[in-house]
Amino acid sequence: MHLLVTASWALPTFTAARGHEHALPPIRRSHGRPGPGRPTVAYFPAYHPSLASGGGDFPRFHRAFHDGLDVLEFPHPGIGAGSAVPEDRAALARTQAENVLAHTGDGPLVIVGRSAGGNVAHLVARRLESMDRAPAGLVLLDTYHVTPDNQGKDWLLSLAAPPPGESGRPVVTGDDDSALAAVGAYDRIFLGWRPEPVTTPTLLVRALRPTPAMAASADADDWRTSWPSAHDVLDVPGDHLTMMREHAESTASAVRTWIEASSADRARAHRAGRPDTAEQQDCP
Repeated sequence: MHLLVTASWALPTFTAARGHEHALPPIRRSHGRPGPGRPTVAYFPAYHPSLASGGGDFPRFHRAFHDGLDVLEFPHPGIGAGSAVPEDRAALARTQAENVLAHTGDGPLVIVGRSAGGNVAHLVARRLESMDRAPAGLVLLDTYHVTPDNQGKDWLLSLAAPPPGESGRPVVTGDDDSALAAVGAYDRIFLGWRPEPVTTPTLLVRALRPTPAMAASADADDWRTSWPSAHDVLDVPGDHLTMMREHAESTASAVRTWIEASSADRARAHRAGRPDTAEQQDCP
């Protein structure tokens, strides 16, 4: 990871003002049922190329949203497509926030980020709030906040490696190392970042079990992820990877249930004149 971060300085970059030239069109992962007030899900994967076919990085997870919610995956510029990466977080936030709005219309939005993609999802949610287009929800799928205290942990750094596809082939391929260097660029621009507070209702979905690497080297429950802003927490079966594969339906069901319940809770809280409250639950 240190090598990739260093190599990323060799890549071309784009500014916030030029982001629209580098934004990549979304890939539809699910067709939802039409209905008033039904949100569109804007999904940001971990830092690896977005596969145009085969259901994306986690086909079973995306299939679980069919006939429920529209899911659009927004690829990361420079990772597997495009020649430049954002020069900083401001460029990334503006580029992807405007990209989301350009492809989702005026209806409600839920922003979902998987693993490190949750960093981007949080940035986008905050940017949308500043544009008076606040999302209806923000969902972080086992996203880790990297800090000076944990950035040297081998088990955490290993999560940045794109997992092999369900065929067993590596996700990052090609004749050069630009896609890998781009992964380093995204990690680099988040070094030292502390997520800014958002008013968007936020759900952190955590894996119940550690990965083998976590179990072997993490101290006690240090492998468990957390997020430094107010949120609901749902624990789902599986580890960081299997929660999106073998247990994909349980994870998707937890997300869909929270989206529906949080909308109802906010409506009741508004009528009662009281703020929302966050609570932690376990998902069976």
